Amino acid sequence: MNTQNTNCQQYLPPAWSSAIFAQFDWKAGDVVISSAAKQGTTWMQNIVHQLRTGGDADFEDINEECPRPEFVEYPGQEDRERLERWENGVFKKYPFRAIKTHAVPPKLPFEPQVKYIIPVRNGKDSLVSFYYYRNNTTEEFRELWGGRPFPFPSFDVFFDCYLHQWRSYWNCINAWLPYRHSENVLFIHYADLKRDLEGNLNRIANFLDLEISSGQWLSIIEKCGFQWMRDNSHKFESRVIPLNIPILNKGGMIRKGKVGDYRDLFTPEQEIEWDTLHQEMLPDEAIRNWCDNGGKLP
Repeated sequence: MNTQNTNCQQYLPPAWSSAIFAQFDWKAGDVVISSAAKQGTTWMQNIVHQLRTGGDADFEDINEECPRPEFVEYPGQEDRERLERWENGVFKKYPFRAIKTHAVPPKLPFEPQVKYIIPVRNGKDSLVSFYYYRNNTTEEFRELWGGRPFPFPSFDVFFDCYLHQWRSYWNCINAWLPYRHSENVLFIHYADLKRDLEGNLNRIANFLDLEISSGQWLSIIEKCGFQWMRDNSHKFESRVIPLNIPILNKGGMIRKGKVGDYRDLFTPEQEIEWDTLHQEMLPDEAIRNWCDNGGKLP
């Protein structure tokens, strides 16, 4: 399918404002979770939040505890409104501020006193997850934005839009690769979290200079697990806070969390097309293998 003349933007949320980062007063210890969509970013939001609180079951919306600054919630909303809400609220609640973003350098400032966590997932799995996520937007949110983001008519249309127009998976990874060995940057792979959650929670806690008591660990591990997140899926589905409008349908954020899920949707031809572009966009074989499978980052 040729999407050259397809308006793929109609399938995405209508308003993002990376200009908001110019208004940030960055502080030592701030934590930024930066990745393309559906890399385990929401999982990482929850992990960071659970680590900094010692295990919190009472929060209502993870995107308010760990905000997405560039996400414009409703038509005409000023960036300053969101910043003032957080500065007068959540940014005062915890020992450090944490945000989630799909922005990358240079639109996202790289500050030496800020810590950056870069979640990465197998690209094929993230693509499938993104497809289901995008088609789970509530009618209320679409009505707010005049019908957008429109649902994809098929996975084939989504696949072609992603590979031929967006390519955000590779764009994000390539933007962060030059920083991967910086002391204030932590790349972490979704498959590694699945293989050894506790070990990687320790790794993240060390990166954040957090001391976790033995009494807190069991609570943290439980609340960072997929079962707890699935049982509390309403905490991860997002709302337009000022208008109390749900953004995602029930179950729209926490789905399977499965490694290798792409095999249920990719055709053999699509897999070849992905692999060809994957090699073109990430020519370093060792980096490519890490992006696919995790392990030790080259």
